[in-house]
Amino acid sequence: MSTFTRNFMTYFSESDIDGTTTGVHDLTTTQNSGRPFNPQLSQVSIQSQSNVLTGCAFSVGTNSPNYDNIVSSQSAGGSGGNMGNVRQDAAEVAPNTLIKVNVITACTAVPLTTPTLNFQVQLTGFDDNF
Repeated sequence: MSTFTRNFMTYFSESDIDGTTTGVHDLTTTQNSGRPFNPQLSQVSIQSQSNVLTGCAFSVGTNSPNYDNIVSSQSAGGSGGNMGNVRQDAAEVAPNTLIKVNVITACTAVPLTTPTLNFQVQLTGFDDNF
């Protein structure tokens, strides 16, 4: 008889991600446990937002330069939702690997204003412990 145990782990971003400009941000480095991280769910938390007409588009991954092999293009800010989808074919992330967030498209402002948009991306998943 085989016994399989799954240890659930959550990864949170350490700093505000600026949705007003495009660019790549560090999310986290997976634990150096010897086991891969298997992402299951992504979530966005808006930390601050003002004068945003349409939210930004972002992706999450380890594959430079697109960083989209875990979460394909999702939106943050504006009237968008806060739950994202991890790709069904999401990459299994090796131990001690840096995961990045790529802001692909910056948010747009309400006319004649300057937008502010700061958000956090969380990934939830497990590492296999066999």
